[in-house]
Amino acid sequence: GRIQAADGEVSKFKAEISHYSQALSEASQQLGDRDAEVVALRADAAASRRQSAVHSERSSDLKAELQAVQGEYRSSEDSLAAATKELTTLKSGEEELRGSLEQALEEMRRQMKKATRLQTLVEKKDKEID
Repeated sequence: GRIQAADGEVSKFKAEISHYSQALSEASQQLGDRDAEVVALRADAAASRRQSAVHSERSSDLKAELQAVQGEYRSSEDSLAAATKELTTLKSGEEELRGSLEQALEEMRRQMKKATRLQTLVEKKDKEID
């Protein structure tokens, strides 16, 4: 009877060992799955870092392009302001010149009237002398 009881105990221990062995195997499988997930997450993180670096580089390039375009815009504005100032100066000079020309023309008309009157007087004197 004791041998049978001992056999029963051994069978019970074997069943428990089998159960724990099964549980250990499942835990090991889950650990393997988690390891695979960790490897996948690390790969995703590395890919994200690379993509972030590319975006950062592109962002820097775009900022540099923007600054260059803003510089060109400011330069164009400066050129436009200089050209506008020059045009204003030229218009002012043109108005001064027009005024001077009108004065000179008026003076010429007066001189012509005087010359005409003098010629008329000279012709009168010539007739009187004759």
